[in-house]
Amino acid sequence: MIKSVDQAYGDFLHAQEIERRESHSSYYSRGSDLIFGISSVWQFMREICVNPAFRDQWMCSQGVFDGLKDNSALQQESLLRLITFFVQDENIDKIKSTGKGQFWYLFANAVASFSNYNNMYWVSSKALEILHNHEINGVSPVTRNKIFQIRHQGKKLLVFEHMCPATQLIKLILKQKDLIKNTHNKWSRLTLDTSIKIMVQELLHDYGLVAIVTKEEDQNLRGELRNELDLTKEDSLNQMLNRYQAAGIFLEKKLIPVYGKMYR
Repeated sequence: MIKSVDQAYGDFLHAQEIERRESHSSYYSRGSDLIFGISSVWQFMREICVNPAFRDQWMCSQGVFDGLKDNSALQQESLLRLITFFVQDENIDKIKSTGKGQFWYLFANAVASFSNYNNMYWVSSKALEILHNHEINGVSPVTRNKIFQIRHQGKKLLVFEHMCPATQLIKLILKQKDLIKNTHNKWSRLTLDTSIKIMVQELLHDYGLVAIVTKEEDQNLRGELRNELDLTKEDSLNQMLNRYQAAGIFLEKKLIPVYGKMYR
């Protein structure tokens, strides 16, 4: 069973209110920081997409993806290790400034691919209309291939779009890597490797969202909107939502469960 976002968020808000009134309760105290850290349906939707345990608790019955031909979780686990390895390579800054080449291609592809393996995608209003016309309504998982191959007169209609452009996410990762290396205390409880891995995980959590949009909407993400976010906005989610607003893309309060082969 997969609940609608409205129903799942309503259940979450109910639990959040119970937690406020009965903070001593052992049941609701688990993960209370996360409960209190979410204050909007958009934040709730992001957590559903990037946190499988949270997704299974609040929106999907456990096992809804079991038995399907899907290894998205394994792919993300290994991609995280790859990204962390690339970031810590001593040559990465020199490679970036001297032509990039195959090493950079593999690094950028790993960063871009990670969020494509989310099992839940956001969706625009126009893209949702196309999905409904093809009997895809979000109540059960659908293969990424089925969505990706939707066509009209031979032309693909939909795009899996990174809500944070991969080039922007790479910049954020490398900037934080430099900051960690420059400020790391060798006496710290965390090793440098662990600190970098945690940083990469946090940025993939904050920015690693994919939305299904139409080809026309994707073309509206031109100029700076193609590769950048407005980092003056107060947080990562607002930065991504502002990018879509600037392009005239309206996002639905709905998520589409997906599985199977990854497409970009």
